[in-house]
Amino acid sequence: MKLYSLSEASEFLNINRMTLHTWCHKNLIKFKTLPNGHRRFLEDDLLEAVQLKNKKNSDVFRKNVVYCRVSTTMQKDNLERQKQRMLDFCASKGLIISDCLVDVASGMNFNRPNFKKLIFMILSKEVDTIFVEYKDRLVRFGFDLILHMCSYNNTKIVIVNSDSTDYKTEIVNDMMAIIHHFCMRLYGARKTKIKLNQFKKDLKISEIVENENISN
Repeated sequence: MKLYSLSEASEFLNINRMTLHTWCHKNLIKFKTLPNGHRRFLEDDLLEAVQLKNKKNSDVFRKNVVYCRVSTTMQKDNLERQKQRMLDFCASKGLIISDCLVDVASGMNFNRPNFKKLIFMILSKEVDTIFVEYKDRLVRFGFDLILHMCSYNNTKIVIVNSDSTDYKTEIVNDMMAIIHHFCMRLYGARKTKIKLNQFKKDLKISEIVENENISN
């Protein structure tokens, strides 16, 4: 019978390699270890894992996911440190992380690629627990809605560091975030308007020059 490599087994099960490593670590799937240390999987064992995975009570296969975010590309170093802090925290608790999702975008932007991926995973009931450093790393607004959606799909959210700010300070921070968001949108609209006006001027000048060339 054919033995599947780690990559082939991942493709067969439609999961990533990290998740398959997690399943092996938890003894959720049978595998053989070759003399060189590589793992191989029998097709029957893969089919058994597929059947188990598709059962409604297959919570053992649900993932622990870390989510990290920064607002701008200038904060990428901070993003790496944030990611490492989260992984260290989970490792200190003996937790196995299947996915570490990161985004570089505003917390008010719901169109983040990995945030959307996380939402899809929650709705697909793939996620057991989400770990984030601060609440606003996940979303700036609408956290209660995300929490309700997670609760409905039996997913937990763990906030590693709770904000120490009081309620009034939190309101002020939220107001500042709203003002900053709309200021940036207005600034972007203004830049677009300036470019459009410049384009119209250039177009008008080119028409005048063309008309003069024709008349000559």
